[in-house]
Amino acid sequence: WKVCVSSFGHPSTFATFLSPENEVEKEVYKLQRSVAFYDVDDTETSFSLKTEYTYNSSSEIVTEIDNFLSSNNFGNANIDNEHTQITLTKTGKLVFGEAVARLLGYRGELSKMDNDISVLSIDSPTTDIYKFDSKINIEYFYPKYIMVYASIIQPVLVAGEYRKLLRISPVERQEVAYVTNYFRHKEFTKLENTFIDTIEIILASHDGRKICFGSSQDVVVNLEFSNHSDDYL
Repeated sequence: WKVCVSSFGHPSTFATFLSPENEVEKEVYKLQRSVAFYDVDDTETSFSLKTEYTYNSSSEIVTEIDNFLSSNNFGNANIDNEHTQITLTKTGKLVFGEAVARLLGYRGELSKMDNDISVLSIDSPTTDIYKFDSKINIEYFYPKYIMVYASIIQPVLVAGEYRKLLRISPVERQEVAYVTNYFRHKEFTKLENTFIDTIEIILASHDGRKICFGSSQDVVVNLEFSNHSDDYL
């Protein structure tokens, strides 16, 4: 007996930032999506952008940063021709966590904080106006592929390791809120056991992280079973 994924339906949006999978990552990821200002006596004022949440536009993120800067009289943030622009009006240092910096368009080298977190640091008044070189990309951390793993199949060789990978589904930018992929080419994989009590499906990104969708809509994985010998293996 063999099984394949005949179709796969899922929301077309994902969480803007990567979601932590354990307690250690929870604190690290919070720092990575943080924005902090240190004044001349090293007093820190900071906030973190939301996790397990989908920002719908670049302006939504930049508005949060602008509210933080303007409400504390540090400066302001705006979008200039799809590029993030920061204006600082107070002497000190503005620090972006790595995840925020990359999403906002920074592609250069990052510095390290004492806690070993990579950051983009902007000094004021050395830099009163800072403009990111690259355009904002709110889909920067979106998965490139969705890997469908199934507990009921025999492991297959993937990148030098044996894994229970059933299907790789590419992620393409969609205007609709929900997308369903129908697979004409059915890639069958042998079952590990012909007695099936439960089926565990795990959806992971190309780098192995579990998928965090940007909607509570159902994810539907349709499986097709076959015992015909002429099916593709």
